[in-house]
Amino acid sequence: MGHEVDERTDSRSGAGTAHLGNALDEIYQARLQQQFIQHPESAPINTTAATHSFINQAWKNVAEPLLKGLNDWEQHTPDMTYMEYQTGLERQDEPGRWRDVDLSAAEKAYNAFPTLAEHGIPQSMVAGIILNEVRHRGDPRDVGEDLSAQLIGTVRNWNGTENLSASVGPAQMQIGNIKHLVDKYPQLEQFGADPVRAALDPKTAPMFVAAYLSEKVEGLENHNKTHPDQKIAINPATIAYTYNPDVFSKDGEYRAKTAAEKLESGLGNHAIMNGWKPERLPLNEQITGRSTVVANILEAMKAVEGERR
Repeated sequence: MGHEVDERTDSRSGAGTAHLGNALDEIYQARLQQQFIQHPESAPINTTAATHSFINQAWKNVAEPLLKGLNDWEQHTPDMTYMEYQTGLERQDEPGRWRDVDLSAAEKAYNAFPTLAEHGIPQSMVAGIILNEVRHRGDPRDVGEDLSAQLIGTVRNWNGTENLSASVGPAQMQIGNIKHLVDKYPQLEQFGADPVRAALDPKTAPMFVAAYLSEKVEGLENHNKTHPDQKIAINPATIAYTYNPDVFSKDGEYRAKTAAEKLESGLGNHAIMNGWKPERLPLNEQITGRSTVVANILEAMKAVEGERR
C-alpha cells in the first residue's frame, strides 16, 4: 500500500469522534428526510406514505435513543475508534465482555444441532463466534441497527424496505440469514414469530449461531460430494473461514485482506485488486493459515474453553 493508516489518531479524551460523527451523519439524513416530507417540492425523489410514516417513527423513537446509546458506549469503550473496528483491530477485553456470551445457552444450542458434534466441531465454537463478534463491535451502525431491531423487530432502509444485510445481536448476524435459518431448521421454529428480536437476546442468539455453523458444515459436505477432487477437511479452522472469508491469492501466493482494504470495504469502496482473487473456500491450509478471521475465532474459542474450566 502507498501509505500506512494511523488507526489511533484520536486522543483518549477524543476517542470515538469519528464513529460519533458517522452516527450524527445518519441523524442528519433523518432530519433531511423530515425536511423533504414537510416540503415535498424540495425532495429529489418521490417518497411514499409508508416511508413518511417510518421516517417519522424512526426520528421519534430511534434518533434520540441512538445518541444516548452512543454516549453510553463511548464511556465504556473510550479507546475504541471507528477505524479500529473497520480495520479489524481487536480492542482490549473489558471486564464485562462476557455479558453477551451465555455459555449455558451456547451449550444448549450446540446440543440442538448434532451435526456439529458428528463432524468434530467443538462446543466452544458457538460461544467463540459470539465472543469474537463482541470483541470487534464498535461501529455506530451496530448500535443503531440493534436499537431499531429492538423497537420495530427489524431494520429498514430509508425507503421503507427491510434491510436484510443489516447485522444484529451479539453474533452480528444478518437479518436475511436469520430469517433463512428459521425457515430451514425446525429447531428455530419457536422463534418464527419474532426471529430478529430472538437474535438480539444473548440467551437465544446461540441457537442462530449453531444453526449457521451447521449450514456451513452441510455446505462443505455438499462441496466434497460434488468436487471429489477438491475435498475440504471439516474442522474448526475451515468452518471459521467460511464464516467470513478474508484471504486472497495470486500466482500461488496467499495473503489476508489488509487493514486498508478492510476499511475500504467498510466504507463501501470495493476496489478491484491487481490480479488478487478472493478465496471463497478454505481449499488448503495456506488459506486458513493466512486468515485473520480464523486466527481470531480460534483464539476466542480458547478463551471460552478457559472460561468454562
